[in-house]
Amino acid sequence: MPNYRRAFAPGASWFFTVNLLQRRRNDLLLRHV
Repeated sequence: MPNYRRAFAPGASWFFTVNLLQRRRNDLLLRHV
């Protein structure tokens, strides 16, 4: 189980980072327009 969690954590953190960046980019686009 620990190995599975360790392998899943990087993917989850990467997905969270990408989602956060996309949300911030959308907010900037809406403000600019």
